[in-house]
Amino acid sequence: MSEENVSAGVNYALMKNFKKAMAAMGETTLEFSRRWDVETEPDGLYHYVGPQKTHRFKSVIEGLGNKDWLAGWMEEYAGDGKPYREDIPVDSMMMAVNDGLAKGGRPFGYQDEITAPNSDFFGDEKRNAQLVRGYFKCCRDNGIALTQGETAPYVYLLHTTLPTFDENGKKIITSAPFDAASYSGAVQVVIAPASRYVNGSRLRPGHVILGTSSSEWCSNGASVYIKRVSTLPDKFLTKLPNGKTFGEQTLIPTKSMVPLVAALQDAEVDITAMGPITGDGVAKAIAITKLDVSLRIRQWPFAMPLSCLFVMDKFNISMQEMLHTFNCGLQYVICILRSDVTKAQDAAARVGFDLYEIGVVEEGQRCTIMEPFDNLVLPEPGD
Repeated sequence: MSEENVSAGVNYALMKNFKKAMAAMGETTLEFSRRWDVETEPDGLYHYVGPQKTHRFKSVIEGLGNKDWLAGWMEEYAGDGKPYREDIPVDSMMMAVNDGLAKGGRPFGYQDEITAPNSDFFGDEKRNAQLVRGYFKCCRDNGIALTQGETAPYVYLLHTTLPTFDENGKKIITSAPFDAASYSGAVQVVIAPASRYVNGSRLRPGHVILGTSSSEWCSNGASVYIKRVSTLPDKFLTKLPNGKTFGEQTLIPTKSMVPLVAALQDAEVDITAMGPITGDGVAKAIAITKLDVSLRIRQWPFAMPLSCLFVMDKFNISMQEMLHTFNCGLQYVICILRSDVTKAQDAAARVGFDLYEIGVVEEGQRCTIMEPFDNLVLPEPGD
């Protein structure tokens, strides 16, 4: 062990057990990729062994954002010993997996990265066990082999802070009494046959927009939650109408879209565009294509997630802001031909998913028109 490293705040001995546990767990996941006709070797080599004559591999990388801060806060202050971090790996993996599905792929491989403000973060055996269980659970449930990982203490780059502001609204750097980490990773998907590749280029006016509901808010918009709810007397221990604390509600894990997309593909539904509702909220729906079209949403059968409803009412946040920040109950959008609607809904029902017809693609200038919300027009994010 390097005494210089330790004195600088990096103690690799504290990280050793976590690295070993993740490596051992990863070895047990190698067989999971066979669900999608991919064999995974221990050193991360992949072989497609399925019946299709053509296939393609694609990699997608994504990060989780600030959700682990909420888990860290609950771990520090809830005082109930619940495993608040166990589903953080699920959320992190789903950010990449649900994106990879949008290209018509099925996930078979994953490499994780956890960056923490110090090596002490990886010395907590109870927390480590939660993370290992979370990664394993997500791999098992979705047919993914975890082949590699990176564990990094960024002592001089990361610092967990509290949301404190001066009278002018300027953030004051105040250290938090707990540590939170940044989670990210890359997923590999197989597109087999290669003709299943989806990039939105075949989307046309008249195609039907389908949507499926989310488990809760998912992960995007965590910074808004942290800033707003931290001002309340009980902060994230504030009780919601369902009896859960706000913190518990926000840590409901993101729903995997793997069963839904696989069912649609197996039913030979012609998918012309699809994607998750993540950063920039519902306004991001237009990102499923690069074409100059508009998405007209004609009905909204989705219940507003309880955490979203709470902050919207408590802090008087406009619907326009909500739709630009959160999924507001919509997890995934899928565009198909009208002739395939019944077939798609039947396939979704067989795997336990709702799949509603919510709108139609129109000619237009890259925006989303929300008829159920007073015809609000959501410009393409960044405009």
